[in-house]
Amino acid sequence: MRETESPTIVFSYLIRSLHQTFGSVAVLIDEYDAPILYTLHQPDLAKKIRESIANFASAIKGYAEYIHMVFVTGVSAFSKSGLSSGLNNLFNITLEPAWFDVCGYTDQEIDLYLRDHLYAWSETMAISDMELREKLRHWYNGYAFARGVFTVYNPFSLTCALHAQVVRNFWFESATPHVLLHEMDREM
Repeated sequence: MRETESPTIVFSYLIRSLHQTFGSVAVLIDEYDAPILYTLHQPDLAKKIRESIANFASAIKGYAEYIHMVFVTGVSAFSKSGLSSGLNNLFNITLEPAWFDVCGYTDQEIDLYLRDHLYAWSETMAISDMELREKLRHWYNGYAFARGVFTVYNPFSLTCALHAQVVRNFWFESATPHVLLHEMDREM
């Protein structure tokens, strides 16, 4: 990227190039709102970041013919952020029952894919695999997207626990809610 080229121009070029090479493009935007949330206490900077994100949204809309799918994640509702005018044809799956298990592991998936790993880990800890499962359920199973529906395990925390073979609060270490902490400090 040349210094004179904006990130939006480079992003547009990337979409076109990927389409020419591979066909339809999928755009995945994880935690789109994090830069805004981290700068809420700096309104001018937050506004600039919001404008940059809006420019990316406009680039996506402008190249819709090349894009098969756009998947956006964040803790703030995209449609409520004022950024969605650039992408006005999004379908919000947050509260759609068919998608409740897309952002975590179900008990059935753990049984199917992780059984051998959990058994080996429980052997190392000298506890039963059921005891280990209960510990994991207690620490990491709790995401629910509606009342009265199944819950899913936090995928990041569970993966970290499997890798480190220790049960602890991995989520807080990786995704400290700085905005919340800042607001709590301000209130005290």
